Amino acid sequence: YLTSKHVDLANSNLDDYYEVADRRSNTTVQVVLSVGAVLIGIGFLLFIACNWSAISSYSKFFIIFIGVIAFYFAGWKTEAVLPKTSRALYYLGAFLFGSGIFLIGQTFHLGGDVHNAFLFWALGIFPLAVYLKDQAVMTATIFFIFLNSTQLLLVGEYTYFVLIAIPSLYLVNHVVFQKAKWIFVCISGLFVFFTHCSFIFFEVNQFFNVLLLFVLGLVIYFRPFADYKQSMKLVGQLMFGGYGIVLTFPFIWERIFSNGTSGVLAITFAVLFASLILWLVREGSLFSIFLLCCVIFRFYTDISYDFLPKSLFFIVGGLILVVFGYWFERSRRGVA
Repeated sequence: YLTSKHVDLANSNLDDYYEVADRRSNTTVQVVLSVGAVLIGIGFLLFIACNWSAISSYSKFFIIFIGVIAFYFAGWKTEAVLPKTSRALYYLGAFLFGSGIFLIGQTFHLGGDVHNAFLFWALGIFPLAVYLKDQAVMTATIFFIFLNSTQLLLVGEYTYFVLIAIPSLYLVNHVVFQKAKWIFVCISGLFVFFTHCSFIFFEVNQFFNVLLLFVLGLVIYFRPFADYKQSMKLVGQLMFGGYGIVLTFPFIWERIFSNGTSGVLAITFAVLFASLILWLVREGSLFSIFLLCCVIFRFYTDISYDFLPKSLFFIVGGLILVVFGYWFERSRRGVA
């Protein structure tokens, strides 16, 4: 005999099942519609490209201009009835807007740097990201700003706009996106990249560049803000982990010290760094297991590649990775 408690429990399990199934269905629909929007956008651009010579310059401009407005308007009109389709139409408009920047520049021979085109693309879709509160569009905005900031290294021009963009993006994530973890990590990645490139641009010694970002990563990891505790810990791990591995190489210490001294300092740092990682592993940090694997594999590669037969080198290296993967899996599942 089923009691009311058993019936409630069964209904609760069914509700959970249908909720998960509905969520998966919505995700599938969104992916299908998004891919379809991209394909339509590519086809639209190919149509213009194939009929390039037959279409006048101003006609090309108006086709793209009207197309962007039409897709945004269609997305706005279908928001209430077909929200997934509406989102795909917005994506299509954003894709066409960015592609149109490059096509119009080529059509009217405007010239200019391709990095600035990515900046205009980011500025154009940023209001859409805020309006929709869409993490995908916001991620694209950050990515295009990142592409714009690469001119620090590729062109040798300093992008002062990024100095304003980074704190603005943090503010928008805090207020509009309700402290989204993924957006915070993406903005932080842009911040680290821009800071690193800025030091290179201003010819700061690379040893101090790497050391400063390593220390900053430790500070972020051990002193995170309460509202961003998990996000900052992840960013901090990535920073001190990546730059810490770089500091285990003697060549970075040679920027300051002599060859003999740099080797000793690199080994000393590697021992201290490995000790820190082992301490974090004992504290229950799963990501630290991955870092420890990277450190061991880095020294294994450095020491054994020139001495072992190549087949044995890869076999032993693979075994090391498998053992650490096994350890990581057991730790993640809480298996003793």
